[in-house]
Amino acid sequence: MQYQVSLELSNEPAALERVLQVIRYRQFAISEMAMNRNEQDKLTVNMKVSGQHSINILTSQLNKLYDLADLTTQLDMPLQATA
Repeated sequence: MQYQVSLELSNEPAALERVLQVIRYRQFAISEMAMNRNEQDKLTVNMKVSGQHSINILTSQLNKLYDLADLTTQLDMPLQATA
């Protein structure tokens, strides 16, 4: 299954690296990723991840990171053609 994950992180050295390590340790793969700095000097990271395990395993570990300010996930549904 593929999921869209949106994170808001503290703009600290290695914050993104810690997120990527958790994703790798939990055996998820990233297919797309975009990162920006917002007005509050936080990093906003949007990515698509996929894996064989439940997304709850990943989100519970990401929520333990002290750099994390906000986390949202949703199932990435392919667009359906309308007739």
